[in-house]
Parts: sequence; C-alpha cells; structure tokens
Amino acid sequence: MAASAELASRIVTDETSDLVLLYDAGGDLRYVSALSEAILGYAPEELLATGTDSLLHPEDAAEYREFFDSARRGGISQGLAYRVRHKRGEYVWLGSTVRPVRDEEGTIVQVQLVARDVTQRKQTEVELRRLSREIKLIMNSAGEGIFGLDLEGRITFINPAALRMLGYEEAELVGRPHHAVFHHCREDGTPHPAEECPIDATLRDGTPRQVEDEVFCRRDRTLFPVDYTSMPALEDDRITGAVVTFRDISARRETEAALRRSEWLAGIGQTVLTLRHEINNPLTSMLADAALLEMDGNSPDEEREMVRSIVRQARRIRDVVHRLAERKDSPSLRQVGTSRMIDLSDPAADSPDRPTR
Repeated sequence: MAASAELASRIVTDETSDLVLLYDAGGDLRYVSALSEAILGYAPEELLATGTDSLLHPEDAAEYREFFDSARRGGISQGLAYRVRHKRGEYVWLGSTVRPVRDEEGTIVQVQLVARDVTQRKQTEVELRRLSREIKLIMNSAGEGIFGLDLEGRITFINPAALRMLGYEEAELVGRPHHAVFHHCREDGTPHPAEECPIDATLRDGTPRQVEDEVFCRRDRTLFPVDYTSMPALEDDRITGAVVTFRDISARRETEAALRRSEWLAGIGQTVLTLRHEINNPLTSMLADAALLEMDGNSPDEEREMVRSIVRQARRIRDVVHRLAERKDSPSLRQVGTSRMIDLSDPAADSPDRPTR
C-alpha cells in the first residue's frame, strides 16, 4: 500500500512543470524530479547522493530549515524564497512551498517541497528597490517641489521641498486633490476653476505644459508665486497620471522689483541732471542780462534787447516746468543711460532718435 502511494506521488511529480522533492518523515531526501538538472544543473541522482542543505546560501539557511521543519511538524503549507547554489557556482532563487503528506491514518509519512526558479523575478525586485532608493534620494535632495497625481488629480507622492514650500505634512496631502487644496485661486484672490487648470489639462490630453506666474496657496492660506511644469505619466502610451515640478519665484520677483526701483532712482537722477541743465543755463543768462540792466550807460535799444532776452529765458524755464508736469512717461524717469541728457523744453526730446547733447 505504501509503495503504491509512493509510486502515485512520483507519477504526479514527474508530470508537473515545477521541481519536486520528496522527503521521508525524518527529513531525508528520497525523490527528486527530472527538472533538477534544468533548474540547478544537478541530475536527480546527484542531489539524492549529496542532499540540498549544503547548497543553501549561508544567509538563507536558518530561515529555510525553520520553513522545512515547520512542515515536518505538521504545519500548514507555506511559501519561501531562498537561494540555492547552481552546479555552475552561482546562486539561483527558488520560490518554494512545502507541505506534509499523511497516510490514511493521518500520520505524516512524507514532506513534499515544490519549487520553481524565481531568479529573474528577484533580480527585478532588487533592481526596482535600487531604482526606488535612487528616485527617493533625488526627490528628497531636489530643491524644486515635485508631486505626482493620479488621473483624478489626487496627490500620489510629494517631496520634502514641496512640503516645505506649501507648509503641509505628507500625510495631509497624499490622496487629496491638488487643485482644491493649493491651486484653487489666482493671484488677485479670485477663484481658479479646475476646468481652466493647466495641470488638470495635462491629465486629460497628455500634453506637457510649462506655466509661469501662477500662485499656490500655503496651508496658512497665504499665496506665493510659482513657475511649474506638468508632465504626463505614461504607461504603454496610456495616461496614468502626471508629475508636476514647481519653484517658488518670490525671490526672483523681489529681485526684479529691486531692479525696477534702481532704474526708477536712476531716472530720478537723470531728471535732476536734466533740470539743472535746462534751467540753470537760461537762469544764468537772465541774471547776466539783469546785471547789465542795472549798469549805467546802456542805450535804449540795448536795454530793450536785454529785456527781450530775459523774457525768452523766463519762457524757456516756464516751458521746462510745464512740460515736466505734463510728462506721464518721461524717458528721464526710466533707465536712459547716464550719458544722455533730455531737453525738457523741446517736444522732440521724447524721440529716441534725437541726438545726444
């Protein structure tokens, strides 16, 4: 009866596409299926002669023995991945299940181990873990904010830089819709409808977008200006989400504002120089003519000419002041170059082609 049961087991194991090993109740190897040579490089009779314990990877041996002994003690079927040395010398990964085999009285008479080569799968898992660590390192060290979205616009991941800029903890954002949380209004405080959101548009059509001068809303409800790029996440040419990279451009805007202030101050300085030039000259002439008028010995014609000169210079000064009051966008109030003087008494002064005086 026992011989018939063992023969039936062998017929079943020989027909399976996995490697099958049968042990007696004491744990001694009694049968190895023909696939041992394809998977481990050993013929069945070689493994029967040497056993498999010596082939176990030292780091996996203790876990394997506990795994196997649990089945010998009547434990339920279980699975384990471990390394076994191939005949060529390298290690292969086996994914195995082990279970006790009982006779009609319920006594454990065999232990059956079924294994398949999972080396490629384990190598892929190792590579994926390596890539995951590298990606996480890049994400964590990036100075720009980065977050991922699913097709519904919900945040799937977000890096520390983005969390710092937005003022949130990771658990507060993952799983929530980005637009409703921090992209819901414009710089002037008016609502920013989701249907007009460039990021959500990328989720719909898969088109990358680069956007300048929008705002995100911090956790404390304050706004800050950003530039961002939204890129579609594709799998087999199918949109599965999007990745958004953004920068806080507050510092850049402050620099631009400081530059504008500097240009404005330079314009004020240019205006002062222009006023000195355009008012000082006629004023000097007026004072000279007035001094001559005070002197004796001038003929009536000379005195009339002096008066006319004083009137001309006074009108020139009046015109300069009048034009200065009317000029709403004077070149002298912009950065025009320190070597250029603007004649405020001359309407042609607004022309960029007017020669330098």
